[in-house]
Amino acid sequence: LPETGTYSIFIDPPGITTASLGLLLSRTVEGTLMVAGPAVTFSTSRVGQDGRYTFTAQAGAPLTLVTSGSTFASFVAVRLYGPDGGLYFNSNTYPNESVTFDFTPATTGTYSIDVDPAGASIGQFGIRLAAEATGSIVVDSAETTVSMQAGQNGRYTFSGTAGDRLGLGVTSLTATPSGQNISITIFKPDGVRLVNCSALTAAGSCNLPALPETGTYSIFIDPPGITTASLGLLLSRTVEGTLMVAGPAVTFSTSRVGQDGRYTFTAQAGTPLTLLMSGATFASFVAVKLHLPNGSQYSHLNVYPSQTNTLNFAPATTGIYSIEVDPNDSSIGQVSLQVTP
Repeated sequence: LPETGTYSIFIDPPGITTASLGLLLSRTVEGTLMVAGPAVTFSTSRVGQDGRYTFTAQAGAPLTLVTSGSTFASFVAVRLYGPDGGLYFNSNTYPNESVTFDFTPATTGTYSIDVDPAGASIGQFGIRLAAEATGSIVVDSAETTVSMQAGQNGRYTFSGTAGDRLGLGVTSLTATPSGQNISITIFKPDGVRLVNCSALTAAGSCNLPALPETGTYSIFIDPPGITTASLGLLLSRTVEGTLMVAGPAVTFSTSRVGQDGRYTFTAQAGTPLTLLMSGATFASFVAVKLHLPNGSQYSHLNVYPSQTNTLNFAPATTGIYSIEVDPNDSSIGQVSLQVTP
């Protein structure tokens, strides 16, 4: 209300309509929320009564607004406002539905959430503010476990050097409800996306391109809705080596989920060669990709357990060729590579 005094409610039925109304005038239910604190329940038995909850947020600290357990007969409009009154979020929560909204406060200050039941609905539902699960991962270190509560996201950082070739392995994944697609995205130091990994429902892996710059990268994990999730993460450098044409076989071997291999060799233009792949012990297939000196992919073969594959090719240019070895999903094991005339 803009001022203190006597206000009036004017009721105007159309034409010669007769009407009888029951009116309730109610103060808004007000309260506070704590970031990463327990849920607060908005409850009303008075038609037309709204709710308003405030919380203090820090600029740049990502949060998730979680609503759940609505017992209203119709939807409830939920609106999030910044310290300047600007609208961040406006969504409707329906009965027995949960809604999550990820946002990053632009400024430090007091934010507010308005709760507005539709029509003549009465009931209750819960509101919670979840902070991200955070931590750091060291390349080539032991597995890091990431646990996220309902509606919570995860953001884990790692230090990378320009030119590093890394692989991310998800050694384990459990989610409630089960079978949910867990989204994983890698961001560069400037906050721009480096790679969006395939959504995972079980253990698996994600290949990163060569890191474009030195700095602190982040791994963002986003379970859908109010899914709870726990993941085991491994970040590993690519196993690198060289092959000699007509030389002995080289064995790529890894016990780290998500770790790849990369082997280079020098070839002469017009000299036919054969790439021999044998002795694979991976539980699933391993993808073997041959790249030309300009970096483009020449061929892609899948090698299955105990299978021997050959690739015949004639180099069009003289230069350094590379072979990328990429185990599928969460497979570990070994495979031998050899280049012969």
